[in-house]
Amino acid sequence: MSTVIPPVGTPAAATPAATPRAAHAAPRDTRPVMSRLLKIGPWLLLALLIALPWIAPALGQDYYVGFVRRALILMLAVAGLNFILGYGGMAALAQAGSIGVAAYTLVAMSDAGFTSAWAMWGAAAVVAGLVSAVVGLVSLRTRGAYFIMITLAFAQMIYYVSVSVNAYGGDDGYNLPQRPALGFGLDSANDATLYWVVL
Repeated sequence: MSTVIPPVGTPAAATPAATPRAAHAAPRDTRPVMSRLLKIGPWLLLALLIALPWIAPALGQDYYVGFVRRALILMLAVAGLNFILGYGGMAALAQAGSIGVAAYTLVAMSDAGFTSAWAMWGAAAVVAGLVSAVVGLVSLRTRGAYFIMITLAFAQMIYYVSVSVNAYGGDDGYNLPQRPALGFGLDSANDATLYWVVL
């Protein structure tokens, strides 16, 4: 077995051992930093949302407490749509109808004299779930464009039934005379309290 010896006078820089390390240094990996940001980002956002009722009035922006509260309520609807379309892969168009059923259930209970927010919200969820189950039993028998069209048809039926009920405002909608009672010593008339309950 022979050993190759470089010729006399070969520059030291030409040998691999003399090559500077910097030339072979890999680019800095930023993935650990992004991973940490993705982990703590949601918690920072949650902390900001919790602190909003204190921050907004201090900046003279009380309006944003109610604005963000309404946005959070709409996010509940978006989360439901994400389950259906994102995880289930079903392009259903009756999502707004289910929310409308829940809203009118709450209105009907308020008109009947109920004042407990928890009872009204619970009943609204149950009734909306039952109506959605009936819609699902019929709609899931179809496929493709037929599924989309039948869920749209149900959404339109729910819409026309709701606007035809003049006792609950018809086309003009319905304003609750007062906010439902939260109980447990919580004041539903306080915007910050209602915001935290929604959050």
